[in-house]
Amino acid sequence: MALPCAGELPRRRTQGTHVALGTPPPVAAAFTMDPKPATCLRSAAYAGLVAVYFSVSLVAWNSAPAGEARVELDPLERAGLQLWRDHNCQACHQLHGFGGFLGPDLTNVVTDERSDREFARTLSEGVKQMPAFHFDEEQQASVLAFLRAMDFTGCAEPRPLEARRPLPATEHYRALAGLWSERTGAVLPETEARGLEVWSRQQCGACHVPFARGRFRAPDHSAAAVDRSARHVDEPTSVGRGVMPSFQLTGDDVAALSSWLEFVAAHRDEWVELECELVQRDTFSFGDLPWFEYR
Repeated sequence: MALPCAGELPRRRTQGTHVALGTPPPVAAAFTMDPKPATCLRSAAYAGLVAVYFSVSLVAWNSAPAGEARVELDPLERAGLQLWRDHNCQACHQLHGFGGFLGPDLTNVVTDERSDREFARTLSEGVKQMPAFHFDEEQQASVLAFLRAMDFTGCAEPRPLEARRPLPATEHYRALAGLWSERTGAVLPETEARGLEVWSRQQCGACHVPFARGRFRAPDHSAAAVDRSARHVDEPTSVGRGVMPSFQLTGDDVAALSSWLEFVAAHRDEWVELECELVQRDTFSFGDLPWFEYR
């Protein structure tokens, strides 16, 4: 038996082919990767996340004001502010959007319409991730007085534009159609007028409001992606859906209701402007929000 030469791997015969012993299979060799680049990338990602975390923490915990105070606090409110700082409340909560995000923004939570008793248990016993601070009554009163003072500094988060002249929900569309007729001199077509009558008689406006999501997440039927066909309208109105009850509508009623919804969708842009005028919605600007530091 001949011995292999120096530097030559022994071979074994497998189904007529010679395979060098110690050579990795071709498939395994193709998928062999150097782990170093992936490890470096993972380490860089972790380092970036840590840097972002400490940057946000620095902003959240830094309570040093940039200038003179713009909110004058009485002694009780200032004592509440000191407790707010001592317990790092802003690490989880925000005031005017500044702070942590584990808890809600508390700028407009404590108001004159809500009593201190509503918040006593939360401050004393905690809730979910919020620990129990075991504040006594005087400490609770000071923290709530401070947050109530924050409520007077303005609105922290943009909200749907409030109507200064709200209308009864069930008569909203009828009043809007009347204003449209007055301004344009046009009259609702007969079928659409009947659909509006069905809408008002069945009090659909109690949940479905014009040009916005309504109660119980009721959809805006004038939106572009909504199916307003008679077949689609007939299904939920006849058997109900979720919290929506069923209605005894005739085929003509369903067809008229479908035509009415299509009419509103076709005139949506024009009617949105009329609706803002009708209910006298407040104008809104991000410049009106009091983004300021306090102490």
